[in-house]
Amino acid sequence: MRHFRKEIAQILNASAKTIEAHRNRLRKKPGLTNQRIQLRDCLMTLV
Repeated sequence: MRHFRKEIAQILNASAKTIEAHRNRLRKKPGLTNQRIQLRDCLMTLV
C-alpha cells in the first residue's frame, strides 16, 4: 500500500514537512537525491 506525506503525517502525528525531511535524509544516504529510482524500490533491495 502506498502512503503519501499527508497520510503518513496523520498516522505519526507529525507535520508533512517533517515526513518530507525524513524522506530526503533516507534518499541522501544511498545517494538517491537526483535519481528517478523510487525510495521504496531501493529499500526493498536491502531486505
